[in-house]
Amino acid sequence: MQRDRLLWYVGTVVVLVCGFTHSAPVNPNPNIPDVKENTDPMDDNFLSLEYKKYLEEVVQLLESDEGFKAELDKMNAEGKDDLARPQLLELEYREYLNQTIYILEDDPEFRKFVANLSTEEVQSGQIAHYLQFANKQTRTKLDELKRLEVRRLRDLHKKLMRETADEIRAGKRDPKDLPSVDSEHMDHSNPHTFEIEDLRKLIKKTTDDLTNVDKKRKEEFKHYEMNKEHEYREKLKHANAEEAERLKKEHEENLKKHKEHPKVNHPGNANQLKEVWEEEDHLDPEDFDPKVFFGLHDIDGDGYLNTPEIEALFQNELDKVYNSSNPEDDMVERDEEMNRMREHVFTEIDKDQDGFVSLEEFMKSTQTEDFEKDESWDTLDDEEVFTDQELEEYEKTLAEQEAKLQERHNVSQHSSPVHSALQQIITYYVFPQHLLST
Repeated sequence: MQRDRLLWYVGTVVVLVCGFTHSAPVNPNPNIPDVKENTDPMDDNFLSLEYKKYLEEVVQLLESDEGFKAELDKMNAEGKDDLARPQLLELEYREYLNQTIYILEDDPEFRKFVANLSTEEVQSGQIAHYLQFANKQTRTKLDELKRLEVRRLRDLHKKLMRETADEIRAGKRDPKDLPSVDSEHMDHSNPHTFEIEDLRKLIKKTTDDLTNVDKKRKEEFKHYEMNKEHEYREKLKHANAEEAERLKKEHEENLKKHKEHPKVNHPGNANQLKEVWEEEDHLDPEDFDPKVFFGLHDIDGDGYLNTPEIEALFQNELDKVYNSSNPEDDMVERDEEMNRMREHVFTEIDKDQDGFVSLEEFMKSTQTEDFEKDESWDTLDDEEVFTDQELEEYEKTLAEQEAKLQERHNVSQHSSPVHSALQQIITYYVFPQHLLST
């Protein structure tokens, strides 16, 4: 596993270096569509390339370097082995989605027709109707891409069925419980060509799934906040009068301290970006230039601001409210605040909803009336994360779970091996049903 992961890292570096230092390769065979290759270094096709031997020798060399191995272990522990947009990591079809976006963005005619579409038109799938204006080369690439995705799904289904058969034979799975492959992101009535219905389904599925990712995150955060309140109330319940008074006073002081912070600028507006320009880029706010700003913060130089690059713009605002050295500031809440800011900026600026902010989208956002408005940002302190009723239901659920655990604990205390053996003997001899049945 460690060696495989090492191959992944080194292979990724090779791909990135090649991508940044060389122009796009010319397709040697014009009859084969120029679909962007899957450059996952753990893919069998990737490792079968001519430089496989070279790659393995580099890996062997790095494996002997203790410093590199220590850093690799650290990255593994921190979960930094994938730099893609976090929301997209949960989508099984993300490679198909990324390739579709890549192909369509490369078509000037298609881009021209969809440039002014609203967020609602994109998310609803109405954008799919403009596929008819894409050029022939684009359609050919999309056809080939779809055939590859159909093959991937079929191979995945075969693999799952083989694994299921093994589990059924081993008695580990119910024969009725057969696995299914999620394939709602494409039109199966036509497995050969990529049509309007394919694009509509892909957009709708992606929109629904990403919405569910954020919805799940918000639900988890709500439970976290309710649990904090529950624990505080439990402390008060079990404290004497003097201790309870001290806890209440401390709690109120922490809430008051946390709310005492400088004004938080609205994410993505002029004041917020100019503050980054002045304090992080160390430039004169009077000389603020949106295009230069975009270039400074497009760290990987790909012409887009991705999620980490966008979230980096919020750190100065977050520092105004959250400090890890202050007991009144909760870093889990800081992460949620950052997610709220990220959601807001992508909703306002990322008009094609591809998970990236292009230079064109960014420049358009700086030309709106809202950009110059001197608005502050309402932090989590100004929001109602949960209602009294939700907290009541949560505490009721906790009480029920605690009662069940206590019941199991009581049963287990009387279920020692000796107790079980005695119970069997008593049942066998005192209530000999086996004799009655003969």
